[in-house]
Amino acid sequence: MSDLPDQLDQLRDGRRIVVICRSGNRSGKVTAWLINHGIDAVNMTGGMQVWEKAGLPVVTSADSVGSVI
Repeated sequence: MSDLPDQLDQLRDGRRIVVICRSGNRSGKVTAWLINHGIDAVNMTGGMQVWEKAGLPVVTSADSVGSVI
């Protein structure tokens, strides 16, 4: 979150931003902040915990199987 004020111009490119965290709480706050600053943003309600519980894939940046902790 602390980096976002310096990156607002990069986020204003017309694309929708999906904000994700582990539980959806922090990403909800960031989403509200982005919307208040004119960014088209949505929160992934329930975060990665709900994603994983739904049986959807979780992968690492190295493209291997990951997990939500």
